[in-house]
Amino acid sequence: MSTEHKKSFLLFLLITLSSFSIDAICIPRNSTSAPSPTPIPSSSPVESPQPFLDATSPFKIPHVSSLVPHVSGLLPSLSVTVGAGVQKICDSTSYPVECVDSLLPHISGEASLDVISAVKFQMEAFSKAIEQAIANATNLKDPSTEKMIANTIDACIESYTDSQDCLKKALEAIAAHDIGTLNSELSAALTGIVTCDDGFEELQVPGLKSPVAEIDQKLQKLASNCLAIGKLLQW
Repeated sequence: MSTEHKKSFLLFLLITLSSFSIDAICIPRNSTSAPSPTPIPSSSPVESPQPFLDATSPFKIPHVSSLVPHVSGLLPSLSVTVGAGVQKICDSTSYPVECVDSLLPHISGEASLDVISAVKFQMEAFSKAIEQAIANATNLKDPSTEKMIANTIDACIESYTDSQDCLKKALEAIAAHDIGTLNSELSAALTGIVTCDDGFEELQVPGLKSPVAEIDQKLQKLASNCLAIGKLLQW
């Protein structure tokens, strides 16, 4: 073979081998048998955020993402599943978390709950909270308490007691199927709580904070829920 023919043959062989190598690593676009590429480990893996409520739970809280940062540590556990009836009732309130928390001791699993029972249980929770508020306010006073502060605390205790009386009348209204009286008595019970807060604000003492502000906030939420659930009654 001449030198020129040898060069041509070698050139042909090199081109052939190059084409074979390229074809050997080419993967068809729609191939189902192509091996998956080995993932490159990230130096700082990011975990997907866990949902506040399980997606399968029938209970949904509106705007939960905006609520969580403001009530951290105050939310009851919602890992239980509540029935659709309880969900519907609590969805009608301004404070569904507190609503469910008050009703949980009276329901089991997905058991349903009628509106009359729900408003009674909510009123029961409200009444117990008022009892605690009266006890706390009474313990706030001692001989060293300034007179105007002591008088305001006494006014709060009186307002709490009035709210308790309103709840008793509200229960009587339920027994009588008197929605008008029920709503008016529950509204009066809420007013009694607000009156307590107003008393400390009216003192206008720089730097003075109501010593019952936290429990009054809880009472106002329970009172609001009682009103909201009471409006669901139909006779």
